Amino acid sequence: MSELKLCNTILIVNLIFTLSLKAIPNSESSANVGSISGIITNQETGQPLPDANVFIEGTPFGTASQDGGFYTINQLPFGTYTLRVEVIGYQPFSKSNIQVEGHSFLDVSITPSPIPMNPIIKTASRSDHLQNHISESCEVLSQIHFSECNGNTAGEIVEQKCGIYVKNYGGFAGIKSIAIRGSESSHVLVLLDGLKLNSSQDGSVDINTIPIEVLERIEIIRGGHSALLGTDAMGGAINLITHESLDSKPSTYQIKTTTGSFGTFGWSLQSTHTLEFASLFISYNQLKSDGDYKYIDAITRKKEKRMNNDLSQNNLFAKIKMHPFQNADLSLIYQLLNSERGVAGATTYLSPQARREEDKQMVGFHYEQQLSQKIRVESRGYFHHSENGYQDPGGWIPTDDRHKVKATGGDIFANWHINSEISCQIGTEFRYDKIESTQISDRDRNMMSAFLRAEWNVLGLQKKDSPIFKLIPAVRFDSYSDINTQFSPKLGFIYKKSKESNTIFRGNVSTAFRAPTFNDLFWPEDLFSKGNPELKPEISFNCDLGFAFQNLLSELFQWESTLFYNKIQDLIQWQPDLDYKWMPTNVGTAEIMGLENSCTFREPENKFYFKITHTWMHAKDITPNTPNKVRTLIFRPKNKFDFQTGFKFQSASINLTYSFVDRQFRDIGNSDICPASHLINGNIGIAQKIKDMQLEMRFQIFNVLNKNIEIFNGYPLSGREFRFTTAIKY
Repeated sequence: MSELKLCNTILIVNLIFTLSLKAIPNSESSANVGSISGIITNQETGQPLPDANVFIEGTPFGTASQDGGFYTINQLPFGTYTLRVEVIGYQPFSKSNIQVEGHSFLDVSITPSPIPMNPIIKTASRSDHLQNHISESCEVLSQIHFSECNGNTAGEIVEQKCGIYVKNYGGFAGIKSIAIRGSESSHVLVLLDGLKLNSSQDGSVDINTIPIEVLERIEIIRGGHSALLGTDAMGGAINLITHESLDSKPSTYQIKTTTGSFGTFGWSLQSTHTLEFASLFISYNQLKSDGDYKYIDAITRKKEKRMNNDLSQNNLFAKIKMHPFQNADLSLIYQLLNSERGVAGATTYLSPQARREEDKQMVGFHYEQQLSQKIRVESRGYFHHSENGYQDPGGWIPTDDRHKVKATGGDIFANWHINSEISCQIGTEFRYDKIESTQISDRDRNMMSAFLRAEWNVLGLQKKDSPIFKLIPAVRFDSYSDINTQFSPKLGFIYKKSKESNTIFRGNVSTAFRAPTFNDLFWPEDLFSKGNPELKPEISFNCDLGFAFQNLLSELFQWESTLFYNKIQDLIQWQPDLDYKWMPTNVGTAEIMGLENSCTFREPENKFYFKITHTWMHAKDITPNTPNKVRTLIFRPKNKFDFQTGFKFQSASINLTYSFVDRQFRDIGNSDICPASHLINGNIGIAQKIKDMQLEMRFQIFNVLNKNIEIFNGYPLSGREFRFTTAIKY
């Protein structure tokens, strides 16, 4: 099926689905009885707030806002009332003298606390929920968190978060990929505004190519999530959510420059415009780095300089958001990425002439509409085009490979609040992948899926002091043109002693999968390797159990603990066959278990904070009839500890982070050990308003103690590094 046919299919299905849902009748109030409805939003960002308590003071009438922040209070006798809105992490809102003589409309914007510790998250459920109203272990990083961490890219920002391991090959030119809870990097689904970025060629995403200037927040989901998101979500998912606006002003402009060690220089220009019918955000970012840092050679113990490790990258991003109909939003996005980098190679086998070029484009849309008081429909569509090349004329075998990868896909689903006890979500997703490669030749793949998710309040209607127990079942079917159909069920639960309780218990049991990549299936046979078209998908069984405690009164305090277990079967491993050619086979079985703990404290107005996270993990190979059975999986440290603290003095701030990563094995025989590492980073920031301009300066220090760290053999990381950033917003 061609890309054009798939795009047309998306639009036709979306139209039919929307019209059919509009045909569902909506009951009206009887005589002398009215209603109040509207949307609850964050006053600063305009983001909708679900699960807010909305009630009429002095009466038993009340409700909770739904997905998209919509609320409706029905069966109100005609009269004059006072409406009150309350939600943890936001200031209460009251509105008096509301006349009800039929159907009344009242939209409410409420002011957030300095940093809400119960933020809105969408990735876990494909709908807006407060963080403590979902069963998954998750984390939301806002722009305030970006300024507290060291880093200029998404990869650097998430590196020191609980349960996350970043595979770093050094410098900006070195690839950064993410693993969650001991999974492989290809087991983590990476999204941009809900649109999938993982490549069908090798399953990877280098999130070091995403600058933080385009991001408004990052949502991190830990644990298997294929029941809702499909392939690649065996370890979890990361959603990179871009800006819709930089400010509430009609137009804003921002220019930012960064200068740093090892020839690093970057600049970005951003602009936002709020028009009568739409808002526009556009960003251009350029980054260059020589990457020629010095390191200590692991064999000779002499100081050497990293060569052919440079990067030149350009990133253009644009997003427009419109309101084509009442209670409807349409977002269009475009991203263009161009990069050229040196491929330094391992220090034991340098590649001084190897180069890699990448050109990526993505076009996408997101449409959502509240069709009635109980039904909300959403649809997404996207087209990716990626072309990359690798040349090494000086290699043992001169190489000049080119790969063109295209992906066209989309989804459409509806959230239906049946009543106060039950809500459900039903939808479908489809994707078409195609590759044109000098190695793999021309290959393609079709995927069609259907999914269903529900939330059931088992205990029914609740009083204020009654317990809450929700079951959250989900199931998804994925049908591929080149592999077997996949069935991914999931069951989650949430328990609170009462609506006002600060403690929540939650857990999940699920299965997840990863489809083999084009490289796994179709790599051509040569003297050294070949693909395996008989591969089966990797399958995992996941479960976790945890609790979270929040105290959001005079100070903000949060504690969270989660036990997790993950068993992966049919692991795809490249190994030699009888002819000594390397090929992928389904021979591996892995068992990963662990415990995550995090503690966060913030003073009001964010004058002082600290966060401590610890992940203990035991990951072992349990593949039967192999000499490696019960040995520790490579690059899975048993302990990871992160500490972050900061102070704010008027316009100045100081932040410090410490990270400890336990020793880890670099070979399957557990004989090559990477020593434990200690890393300290810090930054000092100043933000000053001068008339209509906002001036921000930030000085960052990476690896303060100048430690020699080499996680992957032959790929040393940089030593002490400095960066200075200046930004002017008008």
